[in-house]
Amino acid sequence: MPTSPSQTTHGRALLDELRELGALRRDLQRRARLGGGLVALSVLDRLGPARVSKVADELQVDLSVASRQVAALHAAGYVTRVPDPRDGRSQQVKLTAAGKRALRKAQERSVEVLDGATRDWTDAEVDTLVAGLRRLREDYLLRSLEGA
Repeated sequence: MPTSPSQTTHGRALLDELRELGALRRDLQRRARLGGGLVALSVLDRLGPARVSKVADELQVDLSVASRQVAALHAAGYVTRVPDPRDGRSQQVKLTAAGKRALRKAQERSVEVLDGATRDWTDAEVDTLVAGLRRLREDYLLRSLEGA
């Protein structure tokens, strides 16, 4: 619960900007030409082979949404299905070489777009933004673990 009117104002302003950042993120995904698959590929790149249920958890989406994304990535040749070494009845999905290349190209396109958007910024301004976003994410996670 906010302790001062300024905290309420900060919360509203942050909420508004986070909504707009969500729109920016979706546009970056569109420009990367992988749609929602970009995030799923990123998850698999970070985790390594994983069950679709784990991908869904990481994406914070319903299993059916993750299943459709993985199916589209599989059809494109970006992921392959492999037996789960802990349970041979189950399968995991993992990035293929083509998936890794597609992810790298998509990330490069996103970096180019963001570099273009901030081309008139100083290094200090970019560093301040990155530090502020990191602090917001870390403090949010800390408070959510505290049950706030």
